[in-house]
Amino acid sequence: MMAITVAIFHYALKLRSGGAVFDINQAVGQNGEVYMRIPPKGVGRVIFTFNGANREFDAICENENGIESFEKVSIVKAIDSNTLEVRALRSQQ
Repeated sequence: MMAITVAIFHYALKLRSGGAVFDINQAVGQNGEVYMRIPPKGVGRVIFTFNGANREFDAICENENGIESFEKVSIVKAIDSNTLEVRALRSQQ
C-alpha cells in the first residue's frame, strides 16, 4: 500500500506545471488602454494583451497631467512588480 501511495505522489508531482511566469519588464514597449483613470500624480489601472493573455496592472502617468479611462497608452517602464509608467499615445503624435 505504501508503494502505491509513493507512486501516486511521484506521478502527481510530475503533472505540476510551472505556469506562465510573467516578468513585468516584458510589458515595456507594449501598447494598452487605461482601464481606470490615472489621476494627476495618482495611480490608475491599465490593461494590455501579451502573448494572447490580458494583463492588468497599476499605472502612473509619465507626466503630471493624468490620463482618462479608455485612452490608448504606451508602456514606458516598470516601476515595481505591479506598477507601470505609461504615456498617452495622443501625446506621441
